[in-house]
Amino acid sequence: MQYIEEIISQSHHLTLTAIFLLILIIVAARTLLVRKPKPCRLLETDRPRDFKKLIEGGWSFVDKSLLIDEFCNFNGRLAVTTNLSMIAYFLSVSDSDKEFRTRRSLFKGLSIENRHETFENFFAKFPVIYIDFMNTLVDHDTWDSMYKCLQDLISSVYRRHSYVSSSLNSTRQIVFQQIIECNRNLSRKEWEDALKALSCYLCKFHGKPIIALVDHLDVPVQISIDKGYFIEANRFIKNMFSEFLKENPYLEKAMVAIVDTSNKKIDKILPANAWEYPLPSSDRVFQYGFGFTEADLIQLAKTFNVVDFDGIMKRTFQCKTGVKPKIALYNPQSVWSELYLRFNT
Repeated sequence: MQYIEEIISQSHHLTLTAIFLLILIIVAARTLLVRKPKPCRLLETDRPRDFKKLIEGGWSFVDKSLLIDEFCNFNGRLAVTTNLSMIAYFLSVSDSDKEFRTRRSLFKGLSIENRHETFENFFAKFPVIYIDFMNTLVDHDTWDSMYKCLQDLISSVYRRHSYVSSSLNSTRQIVFQQIIECNRNLSRKEWEDALKALSCYLCKFHGKPIIALVDHLDVPVQISIDKGYFIEANRFIKNMFSEFLKENPYLEKAMVAIVDTSNKKIDKILPANAWEYPLPSSDRVFQYGFGFTEADLIQLAKTFNVVDFDGIMKRTFQCKTGVKPKIALYNPQSVWSELYLRFNT
């Protein structure tokens, strides 16, 4: 959560920051929670990725909430699935007092709660567009199939913000409804401009620029490379994000999480003004928002009464941060696997 605070503080020069996360570090974000009352729940493969479901479901949370603080106060515009959903729940405007109280309770007892200024300035204050491209992780053999999937994804984003439609003129209302209904007859240009148009509507409706959170952008890119239609996919996705993220007056900040950065073609899709933060890096920015530290492992060991703590450290993947002194970050997926074995053998 400290992440969030750092990034949101600058409201003028809308500079986009894309956080490139190593695949083993990003997988970690999904394993931040394990249910405290019943360790046997570790056996379940359907553990939630959504921050709200994790907290309300009573799962034990390795507190990375200061990622919010960093994101909100970082001097730029930028930032994995659990972490991005956590940021979205923190920043998104609420439509009722009940929802406000419910979301406020999600952060009760977390580190970000002590950052009073961040809470005062940023909690439930911004319209948020959150889009997760993991939904495109299907074996699309053709560009036509992928294109329809991307249309469906954009349509789902519009449905989450359907309330702004009533504030639009009749012409825009028609297009808005067609996107919600995923009308395949809409022009390619209308689909490419859809996210920027939505950011405009949300900004004018709420009186504040939007926060954009984009997860797994590399997924459709890699599929298009593997299936041989990268040129078509690149043209559409690049045009869409150039409109949405590069020179968008309705955008406050953006966080783009990319899991696999091994293919340089991914760089061609991002705007030229994107700031890259590989993890681990030589900068202290965002170092602790992803991955488990030794202190996190100690907490988990106590929670689940794990005696062989040194064994977990030896058998889980770790990497060293570039900062000095160097800090070991452990891949949460590896830690999860070790805990899983202990409760299944």
